Amino acid sequence: MASRTLSRTVIRLPPRQPTAQQKILREMQKAQDEAKSANERRYQEILGLYQQRQGDVMGHIDQMGVQAQSDIGMAGRQAYGTGVQDLVSRGLTGTSNLQNLGRAVAGDTSSQYQRLAAQLGGLKAQTLSGLTGQGGTLGFMERREDAYPNTQLMSQLLAQLGRGTGLTSSQNKSKGNNWDESKSFMYRLPQLLMRPRT
Repeated sequence: MASRTLSRTVIRLPPRQPTAQQKILREMQKAQDEAKSANERRYQEILGLYQQRQGDVMGHIDQMGVQAQSDIGMAGRQAYGTGVQDLVSRGLTGTSNLQNLGRAVAGDTSSQYQRLAAQLGGLKAQTLSGLTGQGGTLGFMERREDAYPNTQLMSQLLAQLGRGTGLTSSQNKSKGNNWDESKSFMYRLPQLLMRPRT
C-alpha cells in the first residue's frame, strides 16, 4: 500500500472592509482627538497670555519702585545739602552739628525706603491676587470644562441603528437595491453631529 501525502491549499481571504459603523466611529474619534488637541493648545496659549500679563504688570511695579527709590535718595541728598548750607550761613559748622544733620537725613531717608517697600509689597500682593485669583488665571483654570461626545454611547446607538436596517451595503447591492452608503444616515451622522450650531 502506497502512502499518500495530502497537500494543503491555503486560501487567503481579502482583508475585511470596515463596516459603516466602524467608519463613523473612526471619524468621530478622529474629530474628537483633533478637538481635544486644539482645545489644549488654546488653553495653554491663554495661560501663557495670563502669565505674560502678570510678568508685565509686576515688571511695571518694579520699575515704579526703582524710580521711587531714586527719588527718595535724591531728596535725601538735597535735604542734606540744604541743611549744610543753613549751618554754614549761621556759622554752626561744627562736627557735631554736621553729624546730627547726617543722622537725621539718613533716618528720614531710611524710613521713607521702608514705607516704599511696604507700599510696593502691598501693591504687588493686591495686583497678584487680582491677576491670579477668581478673575484671573485661577478663575480661568477653574472654569475650564471640556465636554466631548460619548463615543461609547455613539457606538451603541450605531450598532442599534445598524441592526435596524437589517442589511449591509453588500447585501443591499446583491439584492439589486441601489443603496449608496455615502448617502445613508449612518454615514452622514458624524458630519451632522460635528456641524456647528447656528
